[in-house]
Amino acid sequence: MNKEVGIIGNGFVGSAVAYGFASKSPLIHDVNQDLSYNTFDEVADCKHLFVCLPTPMVSQFGGEANTSIVEECFQRLNKNQEQVIILKSTVPVGTTKKLAEKHQIRNLVHCPEFLTAVNAKHDFINAERTVIGSPYYQSGTVEKYSEMAKKLFIDVFPDTPVYTMSSCESELVKYTANCFLATKVGFFNMIFAFANTMNLDYHRVLEAVLSDPRIGAAHTQVPGPDGDLGFGGTCFPKDINALIKTLEKNGVSPNILESVWEDNMNYRSNWDWAKNESAVKK
Repeated sequence: MNKEVGIIGNGFVGSAVAYGFASKSPLIHDVNQDLSYNTFDEVADCKHLFVCLPTPMVSQFGGEANTSIVEECFQRLNKNQEQVIILKSTVPVGTTKKLAEKHQIRNLVHCPEFLTAVNAKHDFINAERTVIGSPYYQSGTVEKYSEMAKKLFIDVFPDTPVYTMSSCESELVKYTANCFLATKVGFFNMIFAFANTMNLDYHRVLEAVLSDPRIGAAHTQVPGPDGDLGFGGTCFPKDINALIKTLEKNGVSPNILESVWEDNMNYRSNWDWAKNESAVKK
């Protein structure tokens, strides 16, 4: 094991990780040969192994996250207690713990990404925080593999705060962030629609609303940056549906998120997620 960083999956997340850790000369493997520079086995032997694979929803209309690509990857990995596996994929709450138990591995942590697809590399090197979750986390104790991952990030990004927690908590951090932002998009699309109905100037209303620093300007632009209403792309559609299903399975009402998703399908003309294999399972 003579390489510091390996990356499985070279989409917008994996390529951002490679960019951020370029100083470590990362090895990269992808099923797409045009994006792959090393064999699976070469990458899987690295000290810090990032797994950056998609978890698409089952249908363009919604549904739970399909984690089969991630699970297939773990079936191929060898047990190596000298490395830490850093799962960057967005997975339902409890997935990292289940993977650790199923494959009897302790060297696994979950480290969610907080990237926009169009600015992923910039977002990665300018992250507001790094979140690391371990299936074996206990408050007040030091977990070996969380510390390995933490040291790697601090070495390259010394000014970025690192939050350690359980993997279930880190998984929920990711879904909470994305689903809140999707809900915010939906809310301001609703206000935009009402303003138009009443022949009011949305932007004049918005300017005054945003004078309140608690609200924040992000995700209030209507139409959005792509010129369409609502939200599209890879992440928000699949993540809001994954959390809906997770809440349902655990007896918590997902009514707010269901309404956001239903309204989004009505607002938005371009269902671009339907054509994206990282968003919808083909």
